[in-house]
Amino acid sequence: MGIFSEEYISFFKELRENNTREWFKANKKRFEQNVKKPFHDFVDEFIIRVGEVEPELGITSKESVFRIYKDTRFSKDKTPHKLHMGAVVAPGGRKNKMEPGFYFQFSDEDVQIHGGGYMLETASLRNLRYYIASDVQAFRDVLNRDSFKDTYGEINGEKNKKLPKELMEAAAKEPLLYNKQFYFSAYHKPELILDENLSDIMFAHYLAGKEFIDYLKEAIKER
Repeated sequence: MGIFSEEYISFFKELRENNTREWFKANKKRFEQNVKKPFHDFVDEFIIRVGEVEPELGITSKESVFRIYKDTRFSKDKTPHKLHMGAVVAPGGRKNKMEPGFYFQFSDEDVQIHGGGYMLETASLRNLRYYIASDVQAFRDVLNRDSFKDTYGEINGEKNKKLPKELMEAAAKEPLLYNKQFYFSAYHKPELILDENLSDIMFAHYLAGKEFIDYLKEAIKER
C-alpha cells in the first residue's frame, strides 16, 4: 500500500470547485491529514533515496515543498490556493530557483515531472550556451540517451530570437542554443499517485534526467 489514499485526489477535486478561504478553513484538517502530511512523507522518503546518488542534496521536505497558498498580488486569478502540491528536489530546495533541479507536482488532474533549468540567470545562460557550442556533440549525446528520450522526449523552453554572432555557426547545428530555458517534462494520470510503485517510478524519472541536470550544473559554472 502506498503513502497516498483516494482522499488526496478527492480533496483537490473538491478544492477545484470550492477554492475559497472559507471552504479551505472548514476542510483544513482534511488537508493536513490527507494531503500535506502524506506529501511531505513522500518527499522526505524521496530525498533520502536521491541522497544516495547525490550526497550534497542536504534538504528535507520542509525546504523542498511549496506552500499551497498562492501569492495573488500580481495575478488576475485571485483564487487563494494552488490545486496541487509541488516540491523541488535540489540543493537549496524551493528557494534555489536559479539552479538546475528536479521538480514534481501531484494534483487530481495529473502528475507532472519537470527538470533542468527553468529560471537561469543571465550569466548562467551565457555560460551554458558557450559550453554547448564548444562541443555540440557532447550535449546531443546526453539528450540522445535512450532513458532520457523514452522518459522525456525533448527539451522545452522559451527561445531568444537572436544570439551573439560567434554562436551562430554552432546554433546551425544545435538550434537549442536559442533556448533561454532548458527543461524536460513528463505527464502522467493522477492514478499514479496511488500506485504502490510510485516511489520507484519517480526515482526512475529522476535517474533518467540526472545526467542532463548534471550537464547543466557543470555548464553554467564560471570559467
